[in-house]
Amino acid sequence: MTIKRVSMKEQVYEIIKKRILSGEYALGEPINIVHLTQEFGVSNTPIREALSQLETEWLITVKSNKKYHVTELNQKNIDDLCTVVLIHLLGAFRICCDNEKIPLLLSMLREAFEKQQLLYDTAVSNDYVCASLAFERSFILAADNPMLERTFDVMMTILTLSITYDQISNRERNIAEHREILATLESGDIKKTKALLRNHYNKHIELLT
Repeated sequence: MTIKRVSMKEQVYEIIKKRILSGEYALGEPINIVHLTQEFGVSNTPIREALSQLETEWLITVKSNKKYHVTELNQKNIDDLCTVVLIHLLGAFRICCDNEKIPLLLSMLREAFEKQQLLYDTAVSNDYVCASLAFERSFILAADNPMLERTFDVMMTILTLSITYDQISNRERNIAEHREILATLESGDIKKTKALLRNHYNKHIELLT
């Protein structure tokens, strides 16, 4: 059996990331390194390393006073994010079409949608968001491009944050649109599937939680 050694930085990273995505840390809230070193009983080095990694995922920002804060979201950067996500999804879908991966994509979408349905009535917001976004991620996985998957997963972290904090969400409409995307692709209508994907993300995060 292989025992994985988890560094102090990785442990701190996972704790802070979970706190951000769960809403324990509010948008724009300052991160007090001194308090974290006291809480975790570590030096500030792993704290700063973890925060730097979270900064690369856009969950943390460093302001002019060199203090760390949870990222603040506005409509402009949410719009920009959704545009980039859509570009990745459409690109991955094109790869699937060009390389005869639609059967694989359909299998992944059906599995993801089934899990989303199971969590529809019972899951807390963050758990349902993750299940919902797994549907979109199926397009990326089916394309079988590790570099595309890696860049997409970085975006999904900040998208999860955006959606989790959204207060005008609509689970019913979100799952209905996923159902329509799946049914349209099952019917073989590639053009309409692309249009539905565009429509889904053009409405941004108000559709998701």
